[in-house]
Amino acid sequence: MKSTLDFQWTVGIEDTFIIDPHPLTKRTLEEYELTHHYECWEKDLALAASLGIDSIRWGIPWYRVNPKRNIYNWDWVDKVIEYISRVLNLSPILDLIHYGTPAWLEDSFLNPDYPNYVAEYTYRVVERYGNLLSQVTPLNEPYVAAEYCGLRGEWPPYLTGESGFIKIMKNLCRGVINTVNILREKGIIAVHVEAGKGFVTDIEELNETVDLYSHKQIISWDILTGMLTEFHPLFDWAVKNGWEDSDSLFFIDNRIIPEIMGLNYYPQWSFKKLSYGKGSQINVENYYGGTEKLEQLIHFWFNRFKRPIFITETSIKGTDSEKIDWLEKSINLVNKLKNSGIPIVGYTWFPMIDLIDWEYRNKTSQISDFVMPLGFWDLSRKENEAADRYR
Repeated sequence: MKSTLDFQWTVGIEDTFIIDPHPLTKRTLEEYELTHHYECWEKDLALAASLGIDSIRWGIPWYRVNPKRNIYNWDWVDKVIEYISRVLNLSPILDLIHYGTPAWLEDSFLNPDYPNYVAEYTYRVVERYGNLLSQVTPLNEPYVAAEYCGLRGEWPPYLTGESGFIKIMKNLCRGVINTVNILREKGIIAVHVEAGKGFVTDIEELNETVDLYSHKQIISWDILTGMLTEFHPLFDWAVKNGWEDSDSLFFIDNRIIPEIMGLNYYPQWSFKKLSYGKGSQINVENYYGGTEKLEQLIHFWFNRFKRPIFITETSIKGTDSEKIDWLEKSINLVNKLKNSGIPIVGYTWFPMIDLIDWEYRNKTSQISDFVMPLGFWDLSRKENEAADRYR
């Protein structure tokens, strides 16, 4: 099996599983159902392998394999993992949780026993598939999970406000620690994945706000590495919203240093621009970051944490030529930074097949209105040729 620190060419399949029906639309957000991956999984994965990749980001639907407490059904996942590993000879980078928890887990990530439940689930996964796994993602994008579940109240357990964000984030990070400890016992590398986000402004008096917002984007890393203490720039904000001294002590005592830091970056959406609206209201709009902001994030993450970096998600919404252009420019940047001494260990086009926009769950119009064309069904040959030039 390929060493996890060799450079990996990777693609991924969107695996969000928000199965709680929206209170108004009654819709769920189950990407494998919406993209027909349950029916087309073999075709999807064979297409991935045809690109000449080394590994694939693919996630287990926790709610399906664990439909009731202590009840597991692995039939479908058995077939998929076997196909990825033994038939296609790819290394799965397995998402234990992309987004979403089983229906029986009351209050989802807020449940006080969530860290223990996710530890049990992790143990069951590695017990069954450990001999086929060298890499596992404990939890995709903790920041986004805490944002949607704790700050914005869009996903279970529907908390809102900064205190809700802190409550969810603390429990998520406790769960990650439990997961990582189990993975390490089995000799499996944890690929920690977080959203690479940032902010810009043309208004000098908003620079402090930009710094505050930017620090919040990496708060999961700072918590997991035991850095959220009285010396941290967000400590007072965190305490105001429910962080306690006992939390600092717990994460110092149980801190983990990520083996690999996964950075998710979308040039059209990862950066936001702040400006003033009416009165003192702050407007937030998308800012095209291109390779400039991706390079900025990579330098920032590496200088702060000194860990290998994996581009675990990137793609662009646009025409075929625009996708090829982003593919080439972003790979050129990765090669430049690798040659400068920054240990970048992989590149992932994500998703390989188009996903359904998350707004689908919140609205009632037809599903075709929510297709997010980030994949490259018709770019398979071109993708392979572009990647080959940079091997």
